[in-house]
Amino acid sequence: MDSTTRDRIRMVIAEYGHLPVDVSAVDDLTDLFQAGMTSHASVNLMLGLEAEFDVERSDAAALEEDRHHD
Repeated sequence: MDSTTRDRIRMVIAEYGHLPVDVSAVDDLTDLFQAGMTSHASVNLMLGLEAEFDVERSDAAALEEDRHHD
């Protein structure tokens, strides 16, 4: 992943992730839930990433991931 993409992702995490720590305190492999992100914030983060990168995640993919996260 190039640094521009990484910076854009981190910007979205900072804006929508509502982490109790600064995004600069987490590395690329940090589990954001373990870092304090709530499930509500994860939905906002997903929507922010979709908007930033002009992509849309299918409902089926979201349901599949939800099953794996629980």
